[in-house]
Amino acid sequence: MARSTPLVRGDILVYQQDEHEQMLVVGTPAWYAWLSTASSFAFHSEAGTFTARKERASNQRGGWYWKAYRTHQGKLSSLYLGKSEALSLERLYAVAQALASPAEPSRAKAQSATPTQPDPLLLTKLYVPRPRAQLVQRSHLVERLQQGMEHALTLISAPAGFGKTTLLAQWLAESSPAAAWLSLEPADNDPTRFLSYLIAALQTLDPHIGTSVPALLHTPQPAPLETILAVLTNELTSQQKGDFVLVLDDYHVIEAQSLHRGITFLLEHLPPQLHLIIATRADPPLPLARLRARGQLTEVRAAELRFATEETRAFLQMVMGLDLPRKLLPLSSAARKAG
Repeated sequence: MARSTPLVRGDILVYQQDEHEQMLVVGTPAWYAWLSTASSFAFHSEAGTFTARKERASNQRGGWYWKAYRTHQGKLSSLYLGKSEALSLERLYAVAQALASPAEPSRAKAQSATPTQPDPLLLTKLYVPRPRAQLVQRSHLVERLQQGMEHALTLISAPAGFGKTTLLAQWLAESSPAAAWLSLEPADNDPTRFLSYLIAALQTLDPHIGTSVPALLHTPQPAPLETILAVLTNELTSQQKGDFVLVLDDYHVIEAQSLHRGITFLLEHLPPQLHLIIATRADPPLPLARLRARGQLTEVRAAELRFATEETRAFLQMVMGLDLPRKLLPLSSAARKAG
């Protein structure tokens, strides 16, 4: 490597300018300004090393991006780094770690190992539910969800049968925000599976979101969850223009503490245009008190979801064909829930 090649070691970039050695901190505005004029640099860390080069598609239609290269045992490997605005220190470390992992197992391991492929994603987990044909209008709760867009997190917490998913479907149909939806199930406690579905959900809004993450997931030693979420957060900040919603439905099935820590990390570094909605049967172990104190939490609970008298009457008439007198409605406890 030529001595004049700019070098990132730790979080410091060292480079030559006007025959003088200059230094700046990675991740600062000066770093991103330097990237806009640079063509290559080297990265050295405990996680691994690589040489980064700025490239452009051969058809000249796309913009400039960075690609990382590393030669190991005579074999050249490469990974997409991203556009200049996405090159955070976390991104550099994650790619260095991914490139440092051996590309192929030894011959003995290859003979004994059975190749595995990631399970195909079930696309129906990403579909926003359709509102029911017979639906009790809940305008006050729809307005509550709409107002919650100003905060980081909306938590809809109530036991089964209180209409959490139905309410979300009604709100999304009426308000039409850009929304990514993920219906969770117990198998999603695996971090790789969870992140794969999370990225697939976000890619329903923008297919370019998270394109660099699979390389960090499907390696012998995947990068730490917080590192991957940092890369994803940077991409969301730089790529997604308008406000949008990410809905995690049935979050109560998630028990893995690593995933709770990951969602906490996401909430603490949430891009300004992203609003997170969690629907669950029980409060998750997230920093709800801190978010509440900061005015960044909107809550919809069983007390709000339970039908009022007129809503109960409408429900019985619309769904069950019953038209009970008002004085009998308090006795009809079965209709308290929205279904």
